[in-house]
Amino acid sequence: MHATSLALITALALGAAACGGSTAPTVAAPNLESVNRALVPIVAPGDTAAWVGFGFGAAQGGGTILVTTASGPGTAAVLSWEDGAVHAVLPADVVTGPTYVITDRDTLGPLDLFARDHTPYTAADRPWVEGPNLPLPLTDLQAATLRFASGGTLAGLLIAYGGRRTDGRLSEATFLGTIDAEGRVVSWRAAPDTIVPAPRRHHAVVGADRTNAPLSLEGVAYVVGGADSTLRLLPDVLGIALTAQGSYGLWTPLTPLPGARAGVAVALAYGTLYVIGGVGLDSLASPTVSVARIRADGTLNGWFAGPRLPEGRAFAAAVVAGTMLYVIGGERGLVRLDSTADTTALSASVLAIPLSRQTGAFADSVWTELGVTLTYPRARHGAFALDDALVVTGGVYAGMPSSGETEFALVAADGSLSTFQELPQATIASALGGPPWSFGAPASPTASGGSRGLVIGGRTPAGVTSRTWSQ
Repeated sequence: MHATSLALITALALGAAACGGSTAPTVAAPNLESVNRALVPIVAPGDTAAWVGFGFGAAQGGGTILVTTASGPGTAAVLSWEDGAVHAVLPADVVTGPTYVITDRDTLGPLDLFARDHTPYTAADRPWVEGPNLPLPLTDLQAATLRFASGGTLAGLLIAYGGRRTDGRLSEATFLGTIDAEGRVVSWRAAPDTIVPAPRRHHAVVGADRTNAPLSLEGVAYVVGGADSTLRLLPDVLGIALTAQGSYGLWTPLTPLPGARAGVAVALAYGTLYVIGGVGLDSLASPTVSVARIRADGTLNGWFAGPRLPEGRAFAAAVVAGTMLYVIGGERGLVRLDSTADTTALSASVLAIPLSRQTGAFADSVWTELGVTLTYPRARHGAFALDDALVVTGGVYAGMPSSGETEFALVAADGSLSTFQELPQATIASALGGPPWSFGAPASPTASGGSRGLVIGGRTPAGVTSRTWSQ
């Protein structure tokens, strides 16, 4: 069942522009457009948020930010007030509900905030639990989840695409996974009538929805880069429209990357898609960072260069926690796509750079190498922001398969990290004969706004697997 495809939306937009019409100047009406560049942002008590729009007034005057609290309408503590943006701190008793910008002249809004509990990460409460198998074993696949807010809860939809089968052929299949209220996958189904321009591996998949972007659509999943069956690198970016009911459109070509890359790390936050590192045509790990802002119709506004990494990284992991973008681990130097990573070329470092919650732009011009490192240098792994922790699992690393399955570090309010600690349980490695690598690793939503890490397929010491896990 198809939702309206990106191709159709784009064609309609282009057609409207071509029709001409009045060229008389217009004056924009005051409007609240987004909060944290999303239409239904997920926030927590005490968070700072950015209300973005037009016509708020150059100064606060008698203006205020109205939110929903446990005892009824309440206010957020304003930190700064400009005509197009207000930054304010959410009260401790904020709950899910509408928010408004109250100016001296207007009441702007509403937009909904989704308030989640601020729960500390506890390793003992986060064991890996096995879920239903993928319809077929795949490695080098990638996956993403989309969040849909309705009735004070979140629902999730999982999409997995591409990868390599046990016979070595590349998969053209797109699979959709149903996620329950606890964020776990409960079933899979194929989306057989999507059109795939080119099957691929070593690509990336990421999801946009109204909790992380100002979309008029319910959701869009993106495929970024990768390599085809001959290991030819691809610059193309594909998008597919998705709905909370599981309807979908067609994989549609969007603005391609500035250059062909595989093994990139991707993240999506504040209405912005970040593509980091990877391997280029010279077979070397790349320091390139490319950024695209997401339009309301799910298309991209072109690619712009972001601050380059201090060194090239391929097959790293990228995670956004709060307003900090982290790049974790990865391969350095010469990268071979047709073989397992050289463990002597792996990185244990964590790079970080702050983001603007108002625009999604980088709030600094350089990446900082944090003072803490992974216990195990690794690549082709997964990483998640779960509660107040960064959790890293699997991949290729020295010491596998007897130790190092999962490690985590707590995230402080300023974005700094505690020392990484290893989870004592080796659940996945015990079941598979070692930790997997080159697997899909999205974070799925719970109904209350939390997140759960997923491990989907991948390669193990025993071969390609279809097994899935959640933490």
